[in-house]
Amino acid sequence: MIKFELADKSFRTSFINLIQSISPADEEANPSSAHRIYSRALRIETTVRGRVKTMTFPVKDLIGCEYTDEGENMIEISVLPINLTNGWGCRKISNYKNTQSAKRELYSFEFNAMSRQNALNIVGTLQDLIVGKEPQSEYETLPDRRKILIFLNPFSCNGKSRRVWNNSAKAIFDKASLDYTFIETERGGQAHDFVSTEDLDQFESIVTVSGDGLIHEVVNGLLQREDKYYERRKIPIGALPGGSSNGFVKTLTYESGESSGVEQACLLIIKGHVRNIDIIRYELDGREKPIFSFLCFFWAILSDVDLESEKIRCVGSSRFTIWSLLRVFKLRKYRGMLKYNGEDLLNKNQKVRDIEDEGTVRSDSGREESKQGSFEKKVQNESQASSFKSSEFRANSKSKVLKELDCNFSYISINNTQFAGEKFYNAPLCKVNDGYMDVVIQEGDHIGTCKILKLMLNFEKGQFFNNQGDIKQQLSINYKKVKHFTLKPDLDFLPKNEQEDPDYENQTFGWYSIDGEKYPPCEITGVTIKQGLAVTML
Repeated sequence: MIKFELADKSFRTSFINLIQSISPADEEANPSSAHRIYSRALRIETTVRGRVKTMTFPVKDLIGCEYTDEGENMIEISVLPINLTNGWGCRKISNYKNTQSAKRELYSFEFNAMSRQNALNIVGTLQDLIVGKEPQSEYETLPDRRKILIFLNPFSCNGKSRRVWNNSAKAIFDKASLDYTFIETERGGQAHDFVSTEDLDQFESIVTVSGDGLIHEVVNGLLQREDKYYERRKIPIGALPGGSSNGFVKTLTYESGESSGVEQACLLIIKGHVRNIDIIRYELDGREKPIFSFLCFFWAILSDVDLESEKIRCVGSSRFTIWSLLRVFKLRKYRGMLKYNGEDLLNKNQKVRDIEDEGTVRSDSGREESKQGSFEKKVQNESQASSFKSSEFRANSKSKVLKELDCNFSYISINNTQFAGEKFYNAPLCKVNDGYMDVVIQEGDHIGTCKILKLMLNFEKGQFFNNQGDIKQQLSINYKKVKHFTLKPDLDFLPKNEQEDPDYENQTFGWYSIDGEKYPPCEITGVTIKQGLAVTML
């Protein structure tokens, strides 16, 4: 227990105690040191007109504690709690265990410490607790100031990102115990160019305020750097929901036990706790550099909906529903050949066999630390055996675990996360760090409008399984756990003039959607890099 005595002018109290307590059950459930600290609580007790009032909230909710050394030893404590009634509601730890639908709000409290040393001890203790560190017994100086880099795309979703920042996020980050550099992008590719060339050592993390497209820029800018910066330092990435789908933010908040609101996303970034998730490396035929994907790959009706609905971006996330209905009743079927290393799932409780690891590259960080050297070096060394290139994939085609589909497709969905968007729960069995892609396929032969419509309705909620856990037969889908794959589309479905367009500049359909970004249909190979991307996640 840590106890400080303060004088509080704002509430006319004679004293106020700040107490740290521990919840043993939560501490046992979360073995990491940061989670043990976040399971503790802060309790502020104050006396107003002879009555003692108490406010309690978890350390997890604490975002800032600042000290002004100007004679009065003023301290400001900022928290982002759930439904804090009138600022002085008595809260129990159990109230915070299910936060999937709860709303967080910003509160700040000002106190006067008894002395400068008292102020240093309080602020130092709380700033360490914010980031999950055990506090010291006494502080001579405050902990080093953290600094993050924030990119905002002002054009995202009709200015939604700017509204998110100005109306909510900026106030929270201004109260947080950190500094930030803010860059409002003026063109596409600006964030990619910045992170691929500039010195990033001063920043603890990189944050985007936009949709998934800006995150795609940042991820590929980092992993494509010529100086192999990501080999030396896996700088974590966070995001605020400023787009129309926000699949990345939904994933981070869901995995952290939070809802996908702006305040919840801010909390994850400010706490600074880092976890590693899988990432998929794609090799596209004729493209010199690989593409790295953190979210999903779509082809056929899903990519058509994702990309073509950009025409009605003004309606927000409803654009996906509107364009899905249009495409269902004007259905296109695309032919291609899919080869993959993986296992077909018939039941959601089915255990995945230990598939040969020839298609998985494991990064040299976190729990999966490699003995073979750095991340980038290992990716390069293992790529020859891991079928990064299409030709090498074909050379390994005699592998006993290789499977093949040559047919018409209504859609192909290859997922690194459960969510492709806030409302798209398209891979319910997907785990962010298991080394597998979750592949959901509907073959196009003998599939009519009704089945496609049923699938699209179930697609948003991930309702692919019946009460016994078996895949619903009426959906006619295949669900697979895959470590690597190659897809070769049959381009004969294109009109002749578009087949002769080598740059696909005039092509209006058939594109790939990778993290919501547009790529031309060609032979493509994907391989999982296990826990290859660092993100801000509790």
